[in-house]
Amino acid sequence: MKLNYNVEVIAFDGNLNDIKIHQFSSRSNYFVNSIIIETSKSLILFDTQDESYAELLLAYIKGLNKPLSRVIISHPHIDHYGGLPVFKDIPSYTTIEILKDFAIKNLDNKYIPKFAIEPNFEIDNLNFTVLNMVDTHCPNHLVMWIKELSCVLVADLAQYNGHLLAYDYNGFIKALETIAELSQGYTTLLSGHGKITTTATLQENINYLKECQKIYLTAINEEDFDKKLREKFPNRSRIRVSLGLLLKNKSFIYKG
Repeated sequence: MKLNYNVEVIAFDGNLNDIKIHQFSSRSNYFVNSIIIETSKSLILFDTQDESYAELLLAYIKGLNKPLSRVIISHPHIDHYGGLPVFKDIPSYTTIEILKDFAIKNLDNKYIPKFAIEPNFEIDNLNFTVLNMVDTHCPNHLVMWIKELSCVLVADLAQYNGHLLAYDYNGFIKALETIAELSQGYTTLLSGHGKITTTATLQENINYLKECQKIYLTAINEEDFDKKLREKFPNRSRIRVSLGLLLKNKSFIYKG
């Protein structure tokens, strides 16, 4: 099978004209985004794709002709960390909480990030802030803000016009409300799936999750949940919409 991908590039003006953001998007499997922050001197990679796309991602990065200084993993789902073996010689980071989640998975070490990320760090005059969000799409999930670029990297915690897979609705909604508050003054939202969008998408996703929670609480079973979710949101993209297999409470509350 031929592997296809698409790249969207954000360029900056003024004293940031030597900086770019590259969104590398796989066009099969999970339609995953990897984000490459290109500074004046180096590259930072946010999520690695799975192994099937990692070599293509690496080839694209090599074509930028700057050293890759670090890899950051947003959460322990294989479509985001599975390419780590291809980047084995690059320091890889995630939050200490996510490192503990990786330990529970009993994976080969080649799939596990090496270091706990700092909550605040600076690379090539760009300032990064990192927070760990609890009980959202998964038990722990990393979010990153880049102040000078006015962008927020949320991976699977938000996306434009797509379905979100939830681990815990209350935690997910609370986390997005926190991210929205901390993102005031920021403009660009970079997601793990779907197109580049604005931070206004955060509030739209909060409203969406609240509706999903209502549907979940009245669904008879997973198939009923899927049907009602598609009826409520007929224009949202993504083939797989079922959240039932990811939720902490894997049974449905309504038994009527």
